[in-house]
Amino acid sequence: MSKQAILLNAGKGSRLLPLTSERPKCLIEFRGKAILDHQIEALLPLDLDEIIIVTGYRGEMVTDHIAKNADKYDTKVRTIANPDWAESSSIASVMAAREFLNSHYMVMNGDTVYDAEILAQAAASAKQGTSLLVEPLTENVEDDMLVKVRDGSVIAVAKTLSPEVATHRSLGVIFGRSDGGAYRRMLDAVMACSNGHLQYHHEIINRLAGLQTVHAIETNGGTWQEIDRPEDLAD
Repeated sequence: MSKQAILLNAGKGSRLLPLTSERPKCLIEFRGKAILDHQIEALLPLDLDEIIIVTGYRGEMVTDHIAKNADKYDTKVRTIANPDWAESSSIASVMAAREFLNSHYMVMNGDTVYDAEILAQAAASAKQGTSLLVEPLTENVEDDMLVKVRDGSVIAVAKTLSPEVATHRSLGVIFGRSDGGAYRRMLDAVMACSNGHLQYHHEIINRLAGLQTVHAIETNGGTWQEIDRPEDLAD
């Protein structure tokens, strides 16, 4: 059974300008190394067959970075291009990697750094079907992807979810385990809608949760950091 991780790193990262004026967001340095290197290092202990990085803005720089650092990885790492990155949202990057959404996969935001412990615990907890990694909501932070969880299942996901309804925030990691193609079919359905290409990829989970069980994996220790603005880069 092939096991892949898909990193969504196509966006420009406009809120990090001018840092991203000449390089993609994932190559911005955070705590002494590129954001992308933090992500790959956190994934290496998961015994994956392949790490696939979806590129867009200045994608050739990401491909070059991977080639130069290939000897540091004991897992195959490669890039694929999202040709529509400039006119679409993150869901188009998932679409670019559609062929890898098979029996055992994970999809991960490209702008978040995770402790390896978080990803290891989440991967070990992922159940058959589709799962979303979440954290209990203690305060509403601007731009959070909010989640309503009930009895261990995801009920709704959206940035526009009412804080009175939301119970968790998404950490941007989705796991697929022998899901029968459900996630891929919902991806196709959202993309087929008017302006579907402008949706966040969490809309796949939001709609899927209305039809079947989407498991919520709650974090249990470890730290993570989403990097959206220059202040997020501060130690």
